[in-house]
Amino acid sequence: MKIQRVIAGMIAAILLSGCASLTPEVQHLQQEAEHGNATAMFDLGCAYYYGEGAPQDYDTASKWYKQAAEKGNVDAMYNLGGMYLYGRGVTIDYAEAARWYRMAAAKGDVNSAKQLEEMQHVNHVICSSKKNHIP
Repeated sequence: MKIQRVIAGMIAAILLSGCASLTPEVQHLQQEAEHGNATAMFDLGCAYYYGEGAPQDYDTASKWYKQAAEKGNVDAMYNLGGMYLYGRGVTIDYAEAARWYRMAAAKGDVNSAKQLEEMQHVNHVICSSKKNHIP
């Protein structure tokens, strides 16, 4: 019984420390994000991605970036594209990465357009090398 109480206390401490590890600024961002503020969603994604003011957590970062991107935040679209490209917090998915980069590029994001060009170049090289590959 005593061991169970100790373990329960340790679990509670871990759970509480996770909540307490958010800085007041990040707690405020989370409140704003939960009320639909796309900029706060993006900033919260950055906090979790980089571990600044919150524990580093790519899964949580990707969720906030996605919500911000779906609300039209171009920076979130770009960052979400990168997460799909490199598999941070999500499964690598080049088509999904390209989709987010295309949406951001269509809104004028130069970095997304460059990333799309790079992806197309790499894809062309890979496809060409496979075609001409002699086993």
